[in-house]
Amino acid sequence: MDTKDIAIVVRTARAAIAEGNAIGFYTVIAQQADEIERLHASARPKALDWDPPSDVSNGCWTAKCILGTYSVVFEDGWSAVLEDGLKWEWEPEEDPRSYSGPYAAQNACQEHFERTIRSAL
Repeated sequence: MDTKDIAIVVRTARAAIAEGNAIGFYTVIAQQADEIERLHASARPKALDWDPPSDVSNGCWTAKCILGTYSVVFEDGWSAVLEDGLKWEWEPEEDPRSYSGPYAAQNACQEHFERTIRSAL
């Protein structure tokens, strides 16, 4: 099922509703339920878009998204926080990832972002 197919299903369901045909609406949805569930399961949030450290970001890597702003910084190891919205922190104690560069922290941010978005779907 591609975007055009989904549009057809939506138009058909809306037409059934406009006609007051609730049974028609539910029939359309029931016929496509497996495909809708498959699409839902395969939905993946987009990758965070990281801005490099700058004076404006106080030397942090930053990624703005619908949840807020993720920041990655090195202070005795790499750590990450989510601010300006939901609150979240990644600062492993005695974890080798905290010394393996900003990418470990960015990956932790991406995992948190995807987990949060998927839980809302």
